[in-house]
Amino acid sequence: MATLERKASESSIKSTDSKSSMDSFVIKLNLIANDDFVAWCQTLKMDNGKSLFDQRKEISHNNKKRPGNDRGITPWTNDMEQDYAAYKKESENIATKKKEFEKAQSDVDNYKKKYGTDPKILRPLLEKSLKKAQEWCDAGVEGYLKRIAFMKKFENIFNKSSTRGHIQQAENNLESARAARNEAQALQTGIDKLLSV
Repeated sequence: MATLERKASESSIKSTDSKSSMDSFVIKLNLIANDDFVAWCQTLKMDNGKSLFDQRKEISHNNKKRPGNDRGITPWTNDMEQDYAAYKKESENIATKKKEFEKAQSDVDNYKKKYGTDPKILRPLLEKSLKKAQEWCDAGVEGYLKRIAFMKKFENIFNKSSTRGHIQQAENNLESARAARNEAQALQTGIDKLLSV
């Protein structure tokens, strides 16, 4: 039986070249985020001193080099189980913090509809909403950090496909942090305008 050779597209990157190539996740974030989020993220570091993006990219690069039939590490040790539970809890915290923000923002919106924009009352509501947006942002970043740190600490713990899925989820955590940070910046602008009146 003849095998078909896959023709490499101009945009495909060989695993050996991907370490030095531009990070596709960073490119994606720059395209969807008309803000300084990527630059802000580049100031944040993992415990080992690497940037958030460099560590994710290294894990992704190493995963591409693995054989497709790699089943990951089994059985898991107690340390693996505990660290896994810790980062899963952190990921769940993102949804909790987002809901708290949405509730605080709903309180702001409901007050405006009923009573208008009295700065004396609206300001504390906006500040509460701002605090909840910042907590949501922090949870998104922390969820990303813990997930990536887990995959670095226990390299190849998941099979190749699951590792890719966990990298994607880490990216989703950071995208949630970006959305939260944008909300926080908009709220801060609103508070500043309210105070200047």
